[in-house]
Amino acid sequence: MQAHNTSIEISPLESFQFPKGKEAGVQEGRAQEAIISSIVSVASHTFIFRENANTPGRELEASVVVNVPSGAGFFTSISNFTGAFTSPDFQVLTERPLGQFEVGIGLRGNNFVCRVRLTDANADDAIVISVTGVIAFFQ
Repeated sequence: MQAHNTSIEISPLESFQFPKGKEAGVQEGRAQEAIISSIVSVASHTFIFRENANTPGRELEASVVVNVPSGAGFFTSISNFTGAFTSPDFQVLTERPLGQFEVGIGLRGNNFVCRVRLTDANADDAIVISVTGVIAFFQ
């Protein structure tokens, strides 16, 4: 699948949701829990961002479509990520002071979305970021 990179629109990414009809146990000081019966589907995708123009240090977003099973809960996970400041042709690493490195992955509707940012203070250095994400749907 081809991921499409865009400047991000600020809307939340969901990284966890219980299946329809499942009660979440809530206890103070503990994470919410629910008993599930099965994982019904799993998807993975590697998102690659290469930016050398138009303020490379801005927040970036890419997405791919996934089949969301009806009524299923889900969770997302990042299995690998890497980022680098590079030369404009992406061939040589460059040294820059790190201002911010942000990586997030989640679901928005039926889109598996990756949001990233790698920048120094002036946000004008070429960057390469690779993120592999996983989404598991469960009942």
